Amino acid sequence: MYLGRVVLLLLIMSWQGLAHAESKTTDEVIELVRREIAKLFTRCGDSHYVLYEPSGGLRILHEVKGLTTGDVFEEELDDLDRINGYEWSGSVVVVAKMSRALSLNNEREWSDWRHGLVEAGFNNYWTVRLEKKKGQWIVGDLSPLGTWYKPIACDRVRAESPIPDAREPVEMPNKTIEPTR
Repeated sequence: MYLGRVVLLLLIMSWQGLAHAESKTTDEVIELVRREIAKLFTRCGDSHYVLYEPSGGLRILHEVKGLTTGDVFEEELDDLDRINGYEWSGSVVVVAKMSRALSLNNEREWSDWRHGLVEAGFNNYWTVRLEKKKGQWIVGDLSPLGTWYKPIACDRVRAESPIPDAREPVEMPNKTIEPTR
């Protein structure tokens, strides 16, 4: 009876250790994707911005709200994967609650807000592939449309956008309205 309790206790402890290791890896994967998002999508105020520049000189500024990471999907590794040095493989969902676009080529008027990322009919999410091989993380393309997305600095967002930054005072004919904080 005593031996059975010891074995049960050891099994529970090993399961908790495994669950802790999986949780630690999930946290590491989410943090890695968040750092990659910060490299591509510039946070200005409560929005994220990214510049879309496909071939042909087209330039479109995107404003995204609710840009976060979602679920983590870990793929099971087989013996061949492990022999080749893979330690983790899977994907992370990136969620964009809503976005709008501004063509920097002509009309300079913001589109209506839409669910997800405006370009190419994406829903409100896409996935980013990740692998850990021989201790090094390999992050797949964060941008859902390849290398056409580029980061843009907040000062360039303000310079390119026809709408003044909501946190700056707005001049009115008879008074100045100060931003609320």
